[in-house]
Amino acid sequence: MGHWMCGRDAEALSWMAQWTRNPWPKKVVWVQDDVTHNRLYWISLPDTVQVKQGQKITGEIDGQTIFITTSEDIQQLTLCLSDALLDLDRPINVYVDGYGEIFQGYVSRTIQAIKDSLRHRADPTSVATAYLELV
Repeated sequence: MGHWMCGRDAEALSWMAQWTRNPWPKKVVWVQDDVTHNRLYWISLPDTVQVKQGQKITGEIDGQTIFITTSEDIQQLTLCLSDALLDLDRPINVYVDGYGEIFQGYVSRTIQAIKDSLRHRADPTSVATAYLELV
């Protein structure tokens, strides 16, 4: 028998084939469901953050500026960055709702970021080349 829908999920393949996934969207709206996750696209939560159902994080990029809003006070998050998202040769600004500007400067690409990104997600189109930890 098929996958989780007794093979009926195969009907969706032709519909899905008309769309191309963008691994680096400029806007992400992440609402945790009953099955929680620690990363969605370019926003990641470290293991030290307790992820809860209903938690919402919105990230939006405008040029070299990143805006983050959260439904509750999240003390830590990591931005998984790439030149596919913004120009890492130029400084970036990060604003978090309720805190204002929390970062302004350059974020360096590192081999370690690439290795860690591939270890967590073996998708070459979504490899982060730099991480920015926001505490």
